[in-house]
Amino acid sequence: MPSFNSLNGVPSIANEWLMNDVLRKEWGFDGVVISDWAAVEELITHGVADDLKESATLAFKCGCDIEMMSPAYVTHLEELIKDGLFSEEKLDEAVMKILNLKNELGLFESPYHGASEEREKELHLCDNHREISRRAAEESAVLLKNESVLPLSKSIKKLAVIGPFGNTGELIGSWPGVGKVKDTVTVVEGIKSLLPNVEIKYSYGCSADLLDKVTDGFDEAVSIAKECDAVILCVGEKQCYSGEGTSRTDLHLPGMQVELAKKVVEANSNCAVVLFTGRPLVLNEINEFAPAILNMWFPGTEGGNAVAELIFGDANPCGKLSISFPKSVGQCPVYYNYYSTGRPKNKQDGIYEPYVSNYLDCGNLPLFFFGQGLSYTDFSYESMSLDRKVLDVNSSIKVKVFVKNTGSRGGKEIVQLYIRDIVSKTVRPVQELI
Repeated sequence: MPSFNSLNGVPSIANEWLMNDVLRKEWGFDGVVISDWAAVEELITHGVADDLKESATLAFKCGCDIEMMSPAYVTHLEELIKDGLFSEEKLDEAVMKILNLKNELGLFESPYHGASEEREKELHLCDNHREISRRAAEESAVLLKNESVLPLSKSIKKLAVIGPFGNTGELIGSWPGVGKVKDTVTVVEGIKSLLPNVEIKYSYGCSADLLDKVTDGFDEAVSIAKECDAVILCVGEKQCYSGEGTSRTDLHLPGMQVELAKKVVEANSNCAVVLFTGRPLVLNEINEFAPAILNMWFPGTEGGNAVAELIFGDANPCGKLSISFPKSVGQCPVYYNYYSTGRPKNKQDGIYEPYVSNYLDCGNLPLFFFGQGLSYTDFSYESMSLDRKVLDVNSSIKVKVFVKNTGSRGGKEIVQLYIRDIVSKTVRPVQELI
């Protein structure tokens, strides 16, 4: 599937060099090419085609076998062949590739590929699949900060759950397929299921809408926080703020959530922030006063149960960040495997150094690093050894290390190995995850 965007001024679906020279000839791809949603018709909007007929001409010439959604092929392809722009043999080639793919998939024998309404009822949201979903949510969560707050004690009598994501099923994320909010376990529901005898007080606090400045719910949230033994503060982004066409210029928590969080933590410091987001956010302010931050991303249908087990220690966080969280949106793109440059920053991060690669008003380093993630236990790394000292293009090096859980809880550790080639014929990153 060619991308929507243009390369060197030519939309991918109409880029003959990309589609034929590179994909078909250089890479030897002989399979089916399908357009993205309405991409053929959108050649008109791009400004490289005057009408649907010209759109069909450009896309078919470049080897697009299937047009998704828009009607350029079905309306004009027969006409283009009759006019002599394309041969019937070229059409046959495209059709044969599609038929071969269907045959390989077994669709002639089983058009629905084994799917049935009976199997759907049996499998959709079944216990086994929910268990897999819960485990995936637990193991992808990243503990960003913990000042001896988590895990919370199961012996607490009264718990406050505060924030716009504490009692909602809108935790699935964008493009949820058949996922429904009503089938999703909320944080409140997850805690009730795990600890049925704990009294839970819930307060919405404020909305997560970008431009919402309403603080009417602050007083109730603060009052509940004061009377409870502990607080779970559920903040983040709405799930519709992530995905296609949802870029942001400001990466702070939307609305008044930072102000809510500050007042709640002031009222009860035994508080853990649970973050729901589809992208890295700027968390400088909340990181200054929140004693614990657990990033759940968008955890899916079993999100509430995963939160409960992580917060109360039935599960131990083991996820690591797959992308850095910046201190400012102006640092973006901010990534771990950057080049040194000829004038790298040498002083302490955050201290400006003239005539080198740094910012006047911000450090170079992110707030939370790629690969970062805490646990409720500790791991020691001992006795690392290499089976050889020189690596060339035709060889490999085996690395051995003894990793030991030195804490009091069971846990999983993602062992990460980074290297740097100090001297090379080309500039190399300061570190690479190997």
